[in-house]
Amino acid sequence: MIIGVCGLGYTGSGAVIDLLKEYSGLQVEDKDEFGLVFRPDGLQDLCYQVTHPRRYMSSDMAIHRFIRLYRHTFRPRAGWGKDYSEQAEAYLDEFINSIAQVSWMGTWSGDAYMKPSLLNSVNGHICMRISRITDRKFGKMIYPNREMYLSVLPENYMKSAIELISRLFQMLGYDDSGTLVLNQPFPGNDPASCFGYFRDAKAIVVDKDPRDLYYQCKFEVKSNCTWTPCYSVEKFTAYYRALRRGMKRESSENVLFVRFEDLIYEYESTVKKIEEFIGLSPENHIYPKKYLDTDISVNNTQLFRKYASLKADTAHIESQLGEYLFPYNNYEIKTHFGASYND
Repeated sequence: MIIGVCGLGYTGSGAVIDLLKEYSGLQVEDKDEFGLVFRPDGLQDLCYQVTHPRRYMSSDMAIHRFIRLYRHTFRPRAGWGKDYSEQAEAYLDEFINSIAQVSWMGTWSGDAYMKPSLLNSVNGHICMRISRITDRKFGKMIYPNREMYLSVLPENYMKSAIELISRLFQMLGYDDSGTLVLNQPFPGNDPASCFGYFRDAKAIVVDKDPRDLYYQCKFEVKSNCTWTPCYSVEKFTAYYRALRRGMKRESSENVLFVRFEDLIYEYESTVKKIEEFIGLSPENHIYPKKYLDTDISVNNTQLFRKYASLKADTAHIESQLGEYLFPYNNYEIKTHFGASYND
């Protein structure tokens, strides 16, 4: 069974992963995020293109985009790559060959905007014009061809995708018939949409008070959070709400919704919920607070009090995102802020 721990960008999912590292009987993979399914050009995007054919070149472009993402994920210096890149490449070839009805050497106009601008100019203009001349005069083309793929309504797509994912886990030394904890294998705002790509899957989704998230991204982890518009409180509130639009914020049989603050301020009851969701016994918790030290993680809460000089920003967030606020008034007011787990 896959347990995917998912957040929405610095919302505290790492704290749950740290917690689960303290249990026996779990395989916890936390060296990198596993986004091969839901990221742009991943298995979900590829599935749409090959199962909703518009023009045959669409599947060719989608396959090459997936190949690019896959090779980036398993490049030698990546967290997932290291010594596995060659084996991962072999699995990639088998997957592509299983879903493509035919492949051949060729090219088409879409290549022009799939390459850097300099290559666009060389391949899309110079080589094409020269090829037309050589074809007319000598009957030969010099335009650089590459392997093209056609995949239209492959009946085995999901079976092949599930097999690819499972083989990759085995390659990395994990058994997905046991309980394997992964970092971000699903989108935090719609995890169930990816469950079908895994043999058995559940998700723990972690969210955070928008006031804390705003100040954390704005000041605490700014260099690692450039994709969050925290330079403008108006843009941040619009971003925070839009990202959660349509998101289910309650738990179900296969999705557990957890607030980061609950893990800190209601530790015992929240840990119990996580144990029951996964099927863990309290006796499995053999290293309590070894990796998740709430005395440290608490410093990632009530940050709006730490940056009290920006009262206008806090007030704007509270007025626009009131339903997402954690009820800090029910707990001790924090006046001292030490080092956090991000330091």
